[in-house]
Amino acid sequence: MRPSLRALLISASLALPAAAAVGLTPDVAWAGPESEQIWFGTGADSLETDDNGRVTAEGAKTKSSEVDRIPGEDDWELKLHARMGKYAAPGPVYVEFYQEVNGEEYIVHRHEDPNYDGERLYTTVLLLEANIGFNKNREYRVQIVQNNGKRDLVIAKGKVKLIDTGREPESDDDEGGDEGPSEQDIADTLAGDDDEGEEEDDEGEEEGAGEAPPPIEETPSTKKGCAVETVDVGFSGTAILMLLALGAGLRRRRDD
Repeated sequence: MRPSLRALLISASLALPAAAAVGLTPDVAWAGPESEQIWFGTGADSLETDDNGRVTAEGAKTKSSEVDRIPGEDDWELKLHARMGKYAAPGPVYVEFYQEVNGEEYIVHRHEDPNYDGERLYTTVLLLEANIGFNKNREYRVQIVQNNGKRDLVIAKGKVKLIDTGREPESDDDEGGDEGPSEQDIADTLAGDDDEGEEEDDEGEEEGAGEAPPPIEETPSTKKGCAVETVDVGFSGTAILMLLALGAGLRRRRDD
């Protein structure tokens, strides 16, 4: 055998184990849980997956055994990504949460997913509400169960702890959204309304400055129980006295 051919065969024999190691252990080639294992993340944005449903390298960085509470709320938004066991089949699956109290384990919540299609990689987002038994600083055993018609089969499992780091909701000021009027704007508006009212009053006074005052109505006056009314007959007081004197003179002449 020629030396060059012998060297080529030796190189090929050394390369085969490495290639076999990569080809026979696909779990090492990509980030993700092992068979029947569940990964957890905080919020729907965690555990990013690709088009094939596998967790990306960036998504793997968000894997955590502790899920933080929703800012400003009492609940937890949990995302889980599992690699189902070999007995998984299309049909309903149930995600169960268990808590240990005084040495005894109790089920806290059971979530049903009726649309499971049998894929080995399973991802879903769950809202864990405080009012149904979830509490901060508690660890829960989680398992995904499917019934095969005879009994329940555990096809994935894991553990997660719910925590509360006191995160605050994001401020609306950073989003640049529409804002209502400020206190200063309201004060300026009210001050403008007062000025307009004063201008209207001033204009009313100026318009009424040239008008005569309304006539004064005369009311009947009483004297010793008798009502005396002033009657305007169109004669002055002097004319009345002259008429009375003329009448008295004529009466005297007739008497004479």
